[in-house]
Amino acid sequence: MITINHSFIQMSKVTNVIGKINYISSSDRQEYLYAVHDTSTSPGFWKQLADYNQLQFQRSGAHGSCIDARQLIIALPNEFTNYNPNMIPTLFANHFKEKYGVECVVALHYNKTKTNYHVHLVFSERKWSPDTSDVKTARRNIYINELGKRVRTKKEVTDANGKLRGGCSFIPRGVVYNSTSFSNKNKYFKTPEFLQEIKVTFTDLINEYVSDDKNKLQVFDRNSPYLPTKKIGKNNPKATIIETDNQLRQEWNQTVQTALAMNIPLENILRIKRRDIDFKVKQSTNLFGKQPQSFQYILTAAIEKLSILIYRIMSIIYERINCSLSFDYKGTSIKDKISAEDGRELQFSIPPEPSATSVESLASPIEYNSSQADVQLSVNDWNRSYAIDPHDLKIAESLLSYNMAHLEQEKDYQRRKNDIPKDPYNNLSKLRNSPEPTAYRAR
Repeated sequence: MITINHSFIQMSKVTNVIGKINYISSSDRQEYLYAVHDTSTSPGFWKQLADYNQLQFQRSGAHGSCIDARQLIIALPNEFTNYNPNMIPTLFANHFKEKYGVECVVALHYNKTKTNYHVHLVFSERKWSPDTSDVKTARRNIYINELGKRVRTKKEVTDANGKLRGGCSFIPRGVVYNSTSFSNKNKYFKTPEFLQEIKVTFTDLINEYVSDDKNKLQVFDRNSPYLPTKKIGKNNPKATIIETDNQLRQEWNQTVQTALAMNIPLENILRIKRRDIDFKVKQSTNLFGKQPQSFQYILTAAIEKLSILIYRIMSIIYERINCSLSFDYKGTSIKDKISAEDGRELQFSIPPEPSATSVESLASPIEYNSSQADVQLSVNDWNRSYAIDPHDLKIAESLLSYNMAHLEQEKDYQRRKNDIPKDPYNNLSKLRNSPEPTAYRAR
C-alpha cells in the first residue's frame, strides 16, 4: 500500500515580533537550537518595524491586538538532518525574501524527542527601504484627537477617568512616527491563497533536497478523501482530545487507502466523506456548537460505514472462490475487522488491471501476491476475479444505511466508551435532514 507523505506548513499571527524572534533564536530558551539566519541588514530593523506597526495601529483606531508580523512553522523530513544546519535557515530565508521582497528571520529547531525537525520563519508584512532621510522621531509625547489633528495636552484626548478616548491616539516620546522606510502592509499575506501558494513553494523546495522519491512530500488536498491530523502544541489543555481525534483521522485515512486499493471508485469514497463527515459536522456545529466528542462519534460512524462498503466489495470478490467473509466492528483496523471464515489470509488490494496485450495468467485468481512482479493476469482472468459490476457497487451502497442501523443494534459500546468520551447530549440522535440519517437515528 502506497504511503503518502504530506507537508506541514502552518501560519500564525505575531503580536510581539521582538519577543517572538528572541524566543525562537535564543539558545538559552531553545534547548535544541541549531542555526538562525536574519535577512535584515539594519541592526534595529525589527524594533523599527514594531514601533511603526504600533503607531499605525493606534492611528487607525482599531480594536484588538496589533499584528507586527507573521510566522510560518515548516516541518522538515528527517533526511534534512544530513545537511549542514547552517545551510537550512539561509536556504529558506533567501528563498522567501527573493520571492516576496520582505525581511524575515529563520530558526532551525529540533524537539526534545528529536522526531520533529522544523524551522520557524518570522516575516514582515511590509517592505523596507534603507533610505531613512524622511524618518521622524517624536521629541515629546504627541496627542492626536478624533479628527486626526494634534493637540497640546493629554486632557484634550482623555475622558473623565483619564483614559484615552476612542478614536484618539498617543505617540510616546522617542518613537518613530513618520517614515517612508516602510511600505503599507501587503494584504496578500493574510489570504488563504498566500498560504496555499507558500505550501506549494516550500514543499517543492524541500523535495529538491529529498533524494528518495518515496520520501518526497505532497501538499494536502482538502478536496481529497483524506483528513488532516492536527498539531498538538506545547502545554495544550486539549491535548488528549486532539490525540484521540488524530488517531481516528489516521484510522479513516488508512481505511480510505484500503478502499482505493480495492478499486472502490474515488467518487464513492468522497460521497461518504461529504455526507457522513462534512455534512454531519456542519449540522452538529450549527445545532449544538463545537463539541469534540460529537466529532469523534461522527468520524467513528463514517469509518465503520466505509469499512462495511469494503467488506461488501471483498465479499463479492471472495464469493467467486467459495470463501465467506465476516465483519467484526471491534477490530482496531480494517484488516482486523474483515476476516475469512475458513481462516485463510486475505488480500486487501487488487492487482492493477492488465492491458489487452497482457500474457495469460500464471497465478490463480485471488491468490495474487503484489510482490510477484513477474506474474501478470490476463484481461479475462482479471475480469473474472476482480471486476466489480457497477450494479453490484450500487446495491452495496444502497444497503449501507441498513447495515449501519443493524450494526448499531448489535454493538457492545463498552470498548467505545473506554476510547471515546460519552456524548453527554446524545447529539447524533438529534441530527436530521441528512441524505442518509437512518444510521444516526438508530442511536
